[in-house]
Amino acid sequence: MSARSSRIHKLGRTFPVAAVLAIALVALPAAAEEPPAPKLELESEMVDMGDLVHGETGTAEFILRNTGSAPLRIEKAQPGCRCTVASFDEEILPGEAGKLRATLDTLELPGGEVSRSITVFSNDPGRPRRNLVVRARVLTSVLLLPERQVRMSNRFAELARPKLLVRKDPTETGTLEITDLNVSVPWLTVTPTRVEEKRPATDGLPTAFPGDWILEMTLGGRPEYGNSLQRVTFKTNLPRQSEIEFQIGLDLRAPLNLRPNRVVIEAGANAPAEPVLVGVRRDLSADDVSWEVHPKAISLELESSGRRFYKAHVRWDGDTAGEGKITFRVGDESIELPVLRR
Repeated sequence: MSARSSRIHKLGRTFPVAAVLAIALVALPAAAEEPPAPKLELESEMVDMGDLVHGETGTAEFILRNTGSAPLRIEKAQPGCRCTVASFDEEILPGEAGKLRATLDTLELPGGEVSRSITVFSNDPGRPRRNLVVRARVLTSVLLLPERQVRMSNRFAELARPKLLVRKDPTETGTLEITDLNVSVPWLTVTPTRVEEKRPATDGLPTAFPGDWILEMTLGGRPEYGNSLQRVTFKTNLPRQSEIEFQIGLDLRAPLNLRPNRVVIEAGANAPAEPVLVGVRRDLSADDVSWEVHPKAISLELESSGRRFYKAHVRWDGDTAGEGKITFRVGDESIELPVLRR
């Protein structure tokens, strides 16, 4: 071996393997530490409220634990339907627990097993969204068929006179009797009829059997036009629920659509007639439109503008200023058009 080779070999022996590795490790960059973060743990994702009589409100409580290393913030809890309301502790410190409280209103729910969800949003980076479920068995005295909330509209023939079948729940005892029926407005009538013999399915109702009742809704008098919810209650003579309540969702349009809905006529003998577009509701006939004016100084001419539309020309004879009106009638319904002369 040459002298050069010998010196290299001797130098190599002065740096053992362990020392070389130590130098290499020191040269490597240090691993980054993970920042503090919250972590949401749930004791249970589902709570069963048990049996609830229809109309009662049930409550449930969920335990939310923060097993992370930073404060946990509950940003919101979003129920899956309007029958459920949730409140919660907004901040939970590491190692501590908070609560989410849920209420379930059974008034608009059907009878039987029901479940509703609540979506929880938090700052947990691993699972920012969690789903909770509340369950209950809703006990009723009666079944309202085909569904509990009734829709009524004068825009569509199939919704003009809706019907509802009332049947005693199979789990209830006693005999169903509908008495003391009340409606929240005087111009809406609900007429109950006891079923004495089997009736085939018709008018959107299932087959009716003796002991069932049929409720028929009709409009009378002068209804309030627009959208509204009206309440109906009646006694049942049953032990579980002595009184039942349901709602009727109304979508009622005036017999005529007037544009504009108020007429202003300028003073002067030569003032031009003011035009008004008159649209007749679909279920009514344009041939049945009639009107009355007050005072007599007001005059009206109708010009046909299609199968369901008129163009009205309104005048006010004379120079006297004042207020008046035109009352349009279609069948049993009426609507007024205010007229101002200035």
